[in-house]
Amino acid sequence: MPDLQKLPLESALEDTPETRLLVGVFEQDTKDLVKYMKGLWKCCQRLIVAQQEVTVSIRSLANHLRSYPQQSPLESNCDTAPTLREFAQNIEEIGSWHHGLCTQLAESVAAPVHRYIDKELQEVFTVGQMYQTVTEDLDRTLSRYARASKKAKPDLETERLEAASEVYTSRKKFHQMSLLYYNKMNLLQYSRRMALVDPLLGFLQAYRSFFSMGNGSLNVPEMETFLSTVTAASAATQSELMSEMAESADLMDAIITQSEGQYSVDPDQDGSPRGEEPPAHIADYLFYKTRYMGVMSQWERVFVFTEGGNLLMCRRGEAAGCLLAELDHSTLCQPLPNEDRGSVFQISTSKKSVILQAMNDRQRDQWLAAIGHIVKTGGYVRRPSGSEKIGSPGAGSILSGVSQFFADKLQHHTTDGSRSRGADTPDSLSADAPIVFELPWSPDEQAAADVADAPPFSGQTFDARFLGSMEVQADRGHRLVSEVIRQIQTARAQHRLADAARCRLEVGLNELRVTEPGETGRLRALYPFHHISFWAPHLENDRLLGMITLTPGQALFCHVFETEVAGQQVCSALTHATTAAYRRHREADLLLQNVRREEEPQLTADGAALILPPAGPEETPPQDEEGEKETEGEEGEEKKGKETEEIKKPAESEA
Repeated sequence: MPDLQKLPLESALEDTPETRLLVGVFEQDTKDLVKYMKGLWKCCQRLIVAQQEVTVSIRSLANHLRSYPQQSPLESNCDTAPTLREFAQNIEEIGSWHHGLCTQLAESVAAPVHRYIDKELQEVFTVGQMYQTVTEDLDRTLSRYARASKKAKPDLETERLEAASEVYTSRKKFHQMSLLYYNKMNLLQYSRRMALVDPLLGFLQAYRSFFSMGNGSLNVPEMETFLSTVTAASAATQSELMSEMAESADLMDAIITQSEGQYSVDPDQDGSPRGEEPPAHIADYLFYKTRYMGVMSQWERVFVFTEGGNLLMCRRGEAAGCLLAELDHSTLCQPLPNEDRGSVFQISTSKKSVILQAMNDRQRDQWLAAIGHIVKTGGYVRRPSGSEKIGSPGAGSILSGVSQFFADKLQHHTTDGSRSRGADTPDSLSADAPIVFELPWSPDEQAAADVADAPPFSGQTFDARFLGSMEVQADRGHRLVSEVIRQIQTARAQHRLADAARCRLEVGLNELRVTEPGETGRLRALYPFHHISFWAPHLENDRLLGMITLTPGQALFCHVFETEVAGQQVCSALTHATTAAYRRHREADLLLQNVRREEEPQLTADGAALILPPAGPEETPPQDEEGEKETEGEEGEEKKGKETEEIKKPAESEA
């Protein structure tokens, strides 16, 4: 090691200009060293912060890989999730190595630099300040001693002795502090090398340990097998991707070539198939004519489709469809050549008329044929045979929007009195039972009027969404409700019905009301408790609630709601309300029976006269003579009236 420049300890007491100049050089070098060490400490801190960020990022990557879904709906044989989970396990292990590296860097790199700055360099600066202080004290005492007079006076002699004593003390302190300061400055030349080398040595040792750990953990047969398997699978997938891209390109070219004639608004009529049976279901985009204020009209492009014997439409941006018309045997389809637009046709029912426009005459003829076929075959609609008549559709239906459809369904139960109830079997749900997605309207106008005139509602209220309803063959059963919920959810997924009509379930004292949300609270349906046969939440999704109701036509329908709260809360509210209503009903019946028993009159054997109970002495009020006469007169008239009734009775029996 080369010799280092040092401050001579022998010249610590002399305090010559050369010594002062050399001390100044050492002090400036110390300041530069402090500045350099602080910069080194900042670099170490940045390294540790970056390593911590790497650790957090690696762990975040592992957690994100674990969040991949177990079964993707687009992959039939999904092996991606297990592979990603194995990758996540290995990556998390690497993250633990980085965490250990970060800890080791903080202990062996940053900590020594920070300790050297706070301890060694700070101590040198403190001793340097004390050296400057004793130097100033020595200069002051020497000046005081020099000012002392040499005259032989007792008081002046004492002052001079005191000044000499102070000079002695100051020189001693200066000498001791100079020795300490020079020694610190000399030792600093050695400690600076250690302060610079030790952090770098710790840095290399930390990374050497990190890489050794990774080499020992990754260079194993299991890792080699895993990497080779994944690499082969990735190469196979890449090959399949290239093959699929080539096949897709050829298929797209063929489709474009074959569809060249379909780009025209009015395609060639000769290319249409002839003699085929019209489809039982049709769906396409048409223009729908709406009228405003009976004068203005507007054409809107909507998606029109048929489902369950009904004509529905879905506007752009909407997920659920709305009912346009109910297709039955009274439906009439005809083109409208007098319209200003071309390819316009009209679908008329007993309730309303719908005007639609196709893009060309061929599309219009397809719709006319399909609607005619649905009307002819009946679709899901079942009509009564012969001269049987069904009452008012609105009175016998729960959902007035499809009243005729439910009226046809009610006819089956009205003519057949032997209806099975309570059988929770797969046969309890008809295979061709239609699903209605519209929010129901109240079937009883009088009941709705009574509710409107009733006092403000004071029961429990639950916000819900109406998902749909189906006719069922049994009046209870968890399996039946779960099957209805499953079919309605499947139908909504097939028709892409994401939104559902919002409503409010109000559990009152004697009925369940279905109202619209908001301040209006318009009544949509009213179900008395004696018309609700069963309610239950879904076994897996507690927010789905099924409720079976009985219509006045003896038809059973299961309505499905999605509640904002747990469905069990709605069921509990219904259970408590129905129990209280039944208790009130029983108490009223018992009270009425007691009243009737007390007021029942006693007649004679032939039933011609009324037997009055004898009046006791306490029950007979005192009367005067005039009152007795009036009573006797009244009794005489009553006796004559009874005799007249007895005379009339045989005559009536003979007649």
